[in-house]
Amino acid sequence: MRRGVPEIVLGEGKSHEELRRIASLMLSSAGRAIISRVSRKDADYVVEKVKPHRYRYEELARILILYSEDYRPVKIGGRVAIMSGGTADIRVTEEARVVAEEMGCDVKTFYDVGIAAL
Repeated sequence: MRRGVPEIVLGEGKSHEELRRIASLMLSSAGRAIISRVSRKDADYVVEKVKPHRYRYEELARILILYSEDYRPVKIGGRVAIMSGGTADIRVTEEARVVAEEMGCDVKTFYDVGIAAL
């Protein structure tokens, strides 16, 4: 059983109906659904069908988070630094940032710290 770590569903390769069904189940059981690597079109479909109390879509990270009305985030006090080597890493860096934030951490990101920037 997971304790304090959110479950994240990989959205890539799933149909609209699969995403809707999974999001609905997660929202009702955990109060929050996190779907990674999902397009804006897929995210819009899920939000329209599931009708969460509120949601957050991060374009660069391609991640969708749905919240039930009674979901309350927990701040754990953790601090995370995420560094990316170059522009090709930005999407993954943003994905990691959003997940760490959803885990209750304060996050600082540093971009383009690869060898070319030195």
